[in-house]
Amino acid sequence: MTPMIEYGLLIVGAFAAAAISGSAGFGGALLLLPLLI
Repeated sequence: MTPMIEYGLLIVGAFAAAAISGSAGFGGALLLLPLLI
């Protein structure tokens, strides 16, 4: 597979995961963000 397709699938997968987890997952990501920086 070409890098562009793999990158596209990565974005779609991340978007799907975010949609499934919903706002709770988004809030968790915001809480973890300062720890990653």
